[in-house]
Amino acid sequence: MRFVEKPDLARAESYVAAGSFYWNAGMFCFAAGTMLGLLESLTPDILRDCRAALKAARRVKGDGVAQIELDKARFAAVRKESIDYAVLEKAENVSVVPCDIGWSDIGSWTAFADLLA
Repeated sequence: MRFVEKPDLARAESYVAAGSFYWNAGMFCFAAGTMLGLLESLTPDILRDCRAALKAARRVKGDGVAQIELDKARFAAVRKESIDYAVLEKAENVSVVPCDIGWSDIGSWTAFADLLA
């Protein structure tokens, strides 16, 4: 099994025609150590820069919860690449759990209103 993020139209059409592919709804479940290991091996620069932003973070007062504010300059320096491309397409230990949970890609105010109706 492998993960393909945003296939081109021809590839997506072939997936639909085959009828044996699943579509990613962007919900992931993983152990923190597993993801950190994948980041270390696949995108060490992203992990390094995220750690630097976290190390420079400061605590802020929250409403009864612990909160931190990342260092903006250090966080802005993190390479911008989605987790889908950076890790999931390259990871060898990815699994799919087929489910029907009523997920909707709320990409507009109309879609949001439909969800509330």
